This record gives sequence, C-alpha cells and structure tokens, in this order.
Amino acid sequence: MKKYKKNYLLIAIIIVGICLRPSITGIGSLMKLIKPDLMLSDTACGMLTTIPLLTFAVISPMVKACNTRIGTGRTLIMGFLLIAFGTLIRSFCGLSGLYLGTVLIGSGIACGNVLMPAIIKNEFAEKYGFVTALNCVGLAVSSAIASGVNYPLADNIGLGWQFTLCIYAAVSIVAIAVWFPVRAVSINTRKVEGNYFDIMKDKTAWAVTLFLGIEALAFYSCSAWLSTIFQSKGLDAVTAGYYVSCFQLTGIPASFLMPALAGRYKDQRKLTCCVVGAFLMGIVMMACTEAPSVLFLAALIGGFGCNGGFALSMAFIGFRTDNGTDAMLLSGMSQSIGYVIAAFGPTGLGIVHDWLGDWNASLWIVAALLVILLAVGMQSAKDKTIDTCI
Repeated sequence: MKKYKKNYLLIAIIIVGICLRPSITGIGSLMKLIKPDLMLSDTACGMLTTIPLLTFAVISPMVKACNTRIGTGRTLIMGFLLIAFGTLIRSFCGLSGLYLGTVLIGSGIACGNVLMPAIIKNEFAEKYGFVTALNCVGLAVSSAIASGVNYPLADNIGLGWQFTLCIYAAVSIVAIAVWFPVRAVSINTRKVEGNYFDIMKDKTAWAVTLFLGIEALAFYSCSAWLSTIFQSKGLDAVTAGYYVSCFQLTGIPASFLMPALAGRYKDQRKLTCCVVGAFLMGIVMMACTEAPSVLFLAALIGGFGCNGGFALSMAFIGFRTDNGTDAMLLSGMSQSIGYVIAAFGPTGLGIVHDWLGDWNASLWIVAALLVILLAVGMQSAKDKTIDTCI
C-alpha cells in the first residue's frame, strides 16, 4: 500500500475505534430512564449489555468466512451498516426491537472487533503496539463521551433515551464514509494453514482468550452498572454519569500507554501486573466507601486499570502472533470464547443485586475475578507466539 494510503489508513483505524464502542457502553448511563419506561428488572437491564457479548461470541468465528467471501473492507462496512440499522430498531421498535436491535449492533461490532487487530498486524506489523494504542484511545474517548453526555442529552435537554441512542447510528455512517476509500485493504485467508481447532491446542492462545474474557467481563459489567452503583451510594444520576465518564477518561492515557509501552518489550508481565492491580484497587475502594471524593478517586484509578487491561487484551492478539492471518485466527478464537465468559458479567451482577439487594456483593465478585485475571495475565504476557500448525 502506498505511503499516502497508509497514512490515511492509520487515520481510518483511529476513527473506526471511536465509532465501535459507544453504541454499547453508552447505554449504562441511560438505564434509569429505560428501566421504568419499558418496565425492566435489573436482570433484564443487564441483558442489554449481555446480548452483544453473546453475539460477539457467536459471530466472531464467522468473520473469517465472511472476510474470505467478500473481503476485509466490505466485511467491516457491512458491520457498521448492522450497527446503524440495529441502533434505529433498538430505539423505536418497542421491547422486542430493543433486544433485536441490540443483537444487530453486537453483530456489527463483532466484525470490527475481529478484523481490527488483524488489519493492524497485517499493515503495521513493526508498529503494532503504537497503532493498537491509537485504536484503543479511540475506543476510550468515545466511551467516555457517551457515558458523560447521554443522560444530560436524554433528560436535561429532553431528547429522551431513544433519540439520544440514535446519535450513534449517525456515528456509524461516518465510520462507513471514512473507511470507504481504504475498503481494498485485505487479509488473505483463503490459504491459511491453521484453523481454530489447531490453535485451541495452544496454551498461549488459551491464556490470551481467558485474559480477554475475564477482562471483558469486568469491563462490560462496569459499563452496564457503574452509574447505577454510584447512584446507590448517594450520587444523583447526572453526577454518577460524570463519574463514569471520568472512569472512561482515565482510560484514554491507559489505552494509549499500555499497548505502546508493551510494544517495546517482548515480555509484558510487569505492565499487566500494574494495570490489573490498579483495576482491583479501584473496585475495592468502591466496595468499601460511600464518600463521593473517595468514589471519584476510585473511578479514576479503576478506570485506568480497566481500560488499560482491555487495551492489553487487544494488544496480546498481535504480540502473540507472527502475521495478520494468525492474528485473525487468534482474534476469532479469543473473542468467541472470551465473550461467552464476558456475557455472564452484566446479567450476573444484575441477578446478584436482585437476589441480595446490595451492589457491594457484586463489586466483591468482580474483585475476586480480577485476582484470577492477574494470574492468567502472567501467562498471556510471556514472550511466546501461538503455533497455528500444531
């Protein structure tokens, strides 16, 4: 690819990162409006975040076949069309549309989730950590903005939750327009020696998969419930939304620093220990206090660790592979199995709260999972690459 096209591709990758996540993460701050409007329980609200994760799990292995059939660029464009249509259906087609639209959104995001690490590995192999960092910053920025502005737009300005969420349909159209000039970018998977069954025999592939799964479980649980948890500790809905926004904002430097720094080292265990430790510290602080100032500090520390860990989980896909095709295989496996694990998070925490009536219990469960995440991370961060031809 010519230099000027590579420069544009880099910009497109950043913008795609900005457009991929807010359709899912932005819904958490609107639960207070959606729940009474559609008469949903906490468990049903949790399903709004769980359904996309289950969709990721089902669709991720299919992305390779779609990539082989219609090409990488067209697969990504199709994904954003699904996000746009799903967003409209979710907002204006009642309770059934709420869930159907969420399935379509999850399907579209899955295309981007699987393809972006592979595209970056294929086109920017020598700068994989840096470019992944830029892509992750886009994810973190959009999440922070969505968490902070959604409730004020819906309630204070009066857009309502339906029209507020529809903003992200327009964002998806922008992503299509930006990606269209580089739609010829392609990863050839027609002659791939390995397959998903081969890499399932590889211990490193399983370590990366489990790290992504547990990290995503914690990340999306926070996205779904953190605003509600802060409100249960005495904050009003707007302030809680701002705290969640700060949780996401600290993820911006973390999302950039972790993959960029990780790219300088063959072994990333020290970095993994730092980010998971910060995430664990933030969750424990949230569970132990109701003081607004301490909750704010917990949001900053936890947000840095949470988003940094998520960025590392994406970066490991490239660090533990030798080329773009292997990266696509590991991306498909880790996101398929990993998001099955993650799917238990949002709904599971809702069930725990419905049962016990206490969000602190859910926070302690997340803390326990983060201890497991640290152990898995020590294996994921070792200087090894997967073997697709075992």
